[in-house]
Amino acid sequence: MEDDRGHAVVIGGSIAGLCAARVLADSFRKVTVLERDPLPQGPDVRRGTPQGHHIHALLAHGSSLLDGMFPGLDAELAEAGAPQLEVGRDVGYLGLYGWACPFQPTILIRSASRPLLEQRVRRRVLALDRVAVRGERQVTELIAAPGGGRVTGVVHTAAGGGGEERLEADLVVDASGRGSRAPAWLQKLGRSAPGDEVVDAFMGYATRIYEDVPPIQDGWRSVFVLGSPSVTRGGVVFPIEGGRAYVTLAGMGRDYPPTDEAGFHAYAGTLRAPHVLQVISRARPVSDIHGSRSTANRWVHYERLKDQPEGFVALGDAVCAFNPVYGQGMTVAAKAALLLGEQLKRSIPARRFPRVFQRALAARLGPIWSMATTEDFRLPTTSGKAPLAARFAHAYFNAVLKLSVNDPDVTRTVSRVLQLLDPPGLLLRPGMVVRALARSLRG
Repeated sequence: MEDDRGHAVVIGGSIAGLCAARVLADSFRKVTVLERDPLPQGPDVRRGTPQGHHIHALLAHGSSLLDGMFPGLDAELAEAGAPQLEVGRDVGYLGLYGWACPFQPTILIRSASRPLLEQRVRRRVLALDRVAVRGERQVTELIAAPGGGRVTGVVHTAAGGGGEERLEADLVVDASGRGSRAPAWLQKLGRSAPGDEVVDAFMGYATRIYEDVPPIQDGWRSVFVLGSPSVTRGGVVFPIEGGRAYVTLAGMGRDYPPTDEAGFHAYAGTLRAPHVLQVISRARPVSDIHGSRSTANRWVHYERLKDQPEGFVALGDAVCAFNPVYGQGMTVAAKAALLLGEQLKRSIPARRFPRVFQRALAARLGPIWSMATTEDFRLPTTSGKAPLAARFAHAYFNAVLKLSVNDPDVTRTVSRVLQLLDPPGLLLRPGMVVRALARSLRG
């Protein structure tokens, strides 16, 4: 992006905002992050991240991206006690047609809680000379040049009200998450609001943290008992730092898990395998049971705006929020931040930069959105516009999943796609297609 690069403002201090600040510091003389919550000193759940009480599995690709932006981060998480898991050996997956078979080489993931990860990333960003992170600041509107031709900053107040300030900026980045108010702010400037697309499987989940976790049946260190169109309930045991583990129960199609003690245990007893119930029957709970139903996929299509103003872009959940069950959010946020950094290094005129960036981001989001929403459309109760090829995609992926029960190579390929290490198109290689079709014909 050409023209002056004096000051960039980031709205939101979550993972997406912190990653954006990191890459902006390479191109701007000053970066200010405005976060509405108080900034925790320790690995605590922020008030504005209700999902912070739940599992945030950082996919293998996301772990690699974050460690590239913040060298040594993975080693720091390991030192803090976050275990490393080997997908293909340590993690049991019960899919539609049975348990996925082990494979080699395995895929390494770091199993940390969201509060720990966010604290360590925030600490790295706060150490950057060009970046200031201000907590308890609520952005209330965008400032624009006369005629609304360019965004020139933001208005923000103390989170509890009062203390209004105007902050001038050469670029404003909205990373404020699912609750972003940017579409309304753009309308206030006389601009068009971006349209959105929502696909909702009406999923809910409930999570509790345990310690003194017993060994999991079959020797796994983590287990995912997945649901299916006929069995809408699933559960996960996911180890984290401190010798503790998250246990999450999830239900789709409004089959929401309860958040009371007796109901939580009873629901776990209805899963397709006993592993989760065995853990919670013997482990010691150290937290309340937290529930959430904020799980819809939502894509705000900034790339389609005809009159997007200069000086403003959006990324993270403010643009595209996925059903959390797929664990894609933090990895996609890191990918978007790195894309922003790449685009800033190009000689793109400032007036064209927002449209170029949003279109490039949309191109990256498309395959991931398709993968998540197509899977959600397995349920007839899912709302939204299903892709025309959804039924074919389900039939084909079912054949692939049948192969994965006994074929380590197929299991590893599927796992690498789900970890966003490889593109979904890898599942359509000729060899894979032939094997999947042959498996289907055999019954």
